[in-house]
Amino acid sequence: MRYPWIGIGLPLNVESKIKLDETSDCWIWGGARGGGGYGHVRVDRRLQKAHRFVYERVRGPIPTGLTIDHLCRNRACVNPQHLETITQRENTLRGNAPSAIAARKTHCHNGHEFTEQNTYRRKDYNGRQCRTCHRITQRGLARKKRQLKLVRDQQLRAAEALQQPEPPDWARLALFDAFTEELFLVGAFDRVEVDDAR
Repeated sequence: MRYPWIGIGLPLNVESKIKLDETSDCWIWGGARGGGGYGHVRVDRRLQKAHRFVYERVRGPIPTGLTIDHLCRNRACVNPQHLETITQRENTLRGNAPSAIAARKTHCHNGHEFTEQNTYRRKDYNGRQCRTCHRITQRGLARKKRQLKLVRDQQLRAAEALQQPEPPDWARLALFDAFTEELFLVGAFDRVEVDDAR
C-alpha cells in the first residue's frame, strides 16, 4: 500500500505531511519539527508532538506515567507500529545518552564488576561507583597526604636548624641602654665626673 496512513482516522492536514520511507517502513513527518527532531502538529489550535498525536488517534490514549519510545530510533517517524508506550526510565535507558550508556555498563573503567557488594550508590547524584576503585583512590590519597606531611616536617626542621640561637644585636643594645639609663638616674656618672675633677 502506497499510503498506509490514509483511512485510519487522521485529519487531512496531518495526512498531507506524512511521507513513506520505503527502506525502513517509517512514516516520516514532513511538517514542522521542534528541538531534537520531533515533528510538531497544530490540532484544534493546540501544538502537539506529531508522533504522540498519531499514536493516540490510532491506538488510543497514552497511559498516565508512560511515554512514547521510537523503536526505529527515528524521531521524525509517526508510524504507530514503530511506537511503544514505556516508562521514562526505560526510554532513557534505551537511548544513547551518557546516563543510558553508564547504566548499561557491567564493569567499571578498571575492569571491576558491578555487583551488589562492589557497588556504592552515590547520594549526591543518581549514580554508582565501584567500591574497589574508591578504596584504592582513598588509600592513594592518604599515602600522598602522609608523604606531604613528612616533607613539610623535614622543611620545618631544616629551617629551624638554620636559625641562630644567639639573640640579635639590637636586643643586647636595648639591655645596655636600660642599664645606662638606670645609672644616670642614680647619679653614678655625676660622681664619676666629680671624682675626675679632683
